[in-house]
Amino acid sequence: MTNITAVDRRPDIASALTRLKAGNERFRAGLRSTASMATPEKIKSLANGQAPFVSLLACADSRVPAEIVFDAGLGELFVCRVAGNVSTEWMVGSIEYAALALGTL
Repeated sequence: MTNITAVDRRPDIASALTRLKAGNERFRAGLRSTASMATPEKIKSLANGQAPFVSLLACADSRVPAEIVFDAGLGELFVCRVAGNVSTEWMVGSIEYAALALGTL
């Protein structure tokens, strides 16, 4: 039996970018996908772990939460938020963790 690592599950860059762009188009059009909603089933499915497809360094500005701007649901994005989008050693460490342990881009 082969062990599949988080990196093996990593999507390709083009697919991830397409997914983010599509979510942003839905946001801009005022549409929300039902898949992005925090249903009890979705919350329960995340109890045993997470598998976000991408890591983002985002601004801490409350007007632009990445999950809403990209129409993403719980567990889909690994977001590191900080004022001014400044990359610190801690932010880099968090993004490295997400890439290595969770398989994000």
